Amino acid sequence: MHKRFRQRSRAIFVSRDDPPHTLFVADSLYSLYESHRLSLSATFSGSIAAEMAVVASHTFEELCHRQADLYVQLTAEASRAPLRQHNLFCVKYANTYIGISQAVQIDAIAKAIAVAAEQRIITDDHRRWLIVALGRALLKVSNSTGHFAQFLKPKPSSFKRYLRQRRRDVWSEWLNSTGELNAAGDIDWRKGNKCFNEDSLTLIPKLGRSSCLIPKGVFERLEFVRAKYEIPLGLLVIASLLVGGP
Repeated sequence: MHKRFRQRSRAIFVSRDDPPHTLFVADSLYSLYESHRLSLSATFSGSIAAEMAVVASHTFEELCHRQADLYVQLTAEASRAPLRQHNLFCVKYANTYIGISQAVQIDAIAKAIAVAAEQRIITDDHRRWLIVALGRALLKVSNSTGHFAQFLKPKPSSFKRYLRQRRRDVWSEWLNSTGELNAAGDIDWRKGNKCFNEDSLTLIPKLGRSSCLIPKGVFERLEFVRAKYEIPLGLLVIASLLVGGP
C-alpha cells in the first residue's frame, strides 16, 4: 500500500484525534499558507498573468491562442524554479489537472500543513486529516473525469466547463472539505485498531501466527469509491486491518 493512502487509512481508522475544526484550521494556518502562496506567485508571476488571460477567454479559439502563450511562460518559469521548495504541483502538474494559480494554492497549503506540524500547532493526526481534505479539494477542482488517469484537454464543446474548473478556489474547497471529514467509530474504538503497510494476502497469515493480534476486519479498496471521502483509489490498494470492533 502506498504511503499516502496508508496515511488516509490511519486517519480514518486509527486516529486518536477527530478532524480539526474548520475555523481552527483557517485561523492557525492562514498566515503560513499566505506567506508561501505569495512567494510562489512571485516565482510564477508570468504564468499566472497568462492564465488570467486564458480564464477570461470568451471563445474556444481565443482560449487556444492564449494557451500557447501560457505554455511558453510556464515552461520557462518551471525550469528556473528551485527544486524541493514545496513547489511540486507548480512544477509538475500546473496547466494539466489543475491551473497554475490552483497549483500555487495546493503547494502553499501543503507547506502550511508541514510547518504547522513541525511547530506543533497541529497534531500528527490533524496533519493526516488535513492531507485527506487536500486530496478531496483536489478532486473538486481538477480537470478530470473523476480519477487521475488522464486530465481533460479543452474542446469546443467543453471549454466553458474547463474555464469554470480553473476558476475554483483551492483554499476555500480545502476548508470546506475539512468540515466534511469523519473518522470511523469513536476514539476509544480506534485506539485498538492497527494499520499495516502490506498486501492482505501476505499480512493475514502472519497475523494468524500472532497471539496478540486477532483480525476482526480487513478493508480493501480496489476501485474509485464514491463514499464519504471520494478519494481516487484506482491506482493503489488500501488495506487496513482493524483489531477489535465498535
